[in-house]
Amino acid sequence: MDCSLCPEHKQHICLALIEVNTGCNLNCPVCFANAGVGYSLTMEQVEFMLDRFVETEGDPEVIQFSGGEPTIHPDLMEMIQAAKDRGIRQIMVNTNGVRIARDDKFLDDLAKQNPVIYFQFDGLRPETYLTIRGEDFLDMKLKALDRLAEKGMDAVLVAAIERGVNTDEVGAILKFGLEHPAVRGVVFQPVTHVGRHIDFDPMERDHLRRDSRHRRSERRPVRTTSPTAPCPSPRIQRTYKRRWKDSGRHRRLPGRSRPPTSSNAPAVRGWNWATSCLT
Repeated sequence: MDCSLCPEHKQHICLALIEVNTGCNLNCPVCFANAGVGYSLTMEQVEFMLDRFVETEGDPEVIQFSGGEPTIHPDLMEMIQAAKDRGIRQIMVNTNGVRIARDDKFLDDLAKQNPVIYFQFDGLRPETYLTIRGEDFLDMKLKALDRLAEKGMDAVLVAAIERGVNTDEVGAILKFGLEHPAVRGVVFQPVTHVGRHIDFDPMERDHLRRDSRHRRSERRPVRTTSPTAPCPSPRIQRTYKRRWKDSGRHRRLPGRSRPPTSSNAPAVRGWNWATSCLT
């Protein structure tokens, strides 16, 4: 039984997520949160949640501010600072990127706080965005990523994968992420058919594990500065150490290190490959 955050709870919280609002500046046809008119947390409520997170974890690792669309909350910068003041090691903002692409002052303020941007990025074709988001946002997404790179900020691409829409773009998204200077990870999320979603047949679901096997030839090591997906960074470090130990070259994975390649490590086959995130 999951007792949540009671004093006897033994489960580690690898990622705490605070939905600061339900409002959004888009109206996507696919939105499991069914974002719209609803609540907007106060600063006091968020500080209470942060204090509770620190109390239960002791040494909290990752907090993510989500929504709705958290970038339209007027107190977002103060919330990020409040998380920093409590010693939370990594702070993430889950966003569609609209304000990053279009609002210079907002981007300047965000860059000063420098959270990791958990960035909605569904593909590289206009048709993908027309289906999933209702408009062609491809140029806006690319502009937002370029602006993040100019500010020296890190982003994790988060693709909502819908069968028959963008399943065939998994490899292209991964390749794009490996090549873009702002991107530090790629996450693939099969569409959850709750909230708002397009019509689907529950007997015709796709499985990204199968799809990833079709793309083994595209596998390359991930540049690692932080968890590719929100999960405890020590776990990734332990995995890295364990795999390298077998090769006789046992070392810790520091921040912003260069991953092993065929030219600098004999144990390249033991590296956590990017597409392993799909399984």
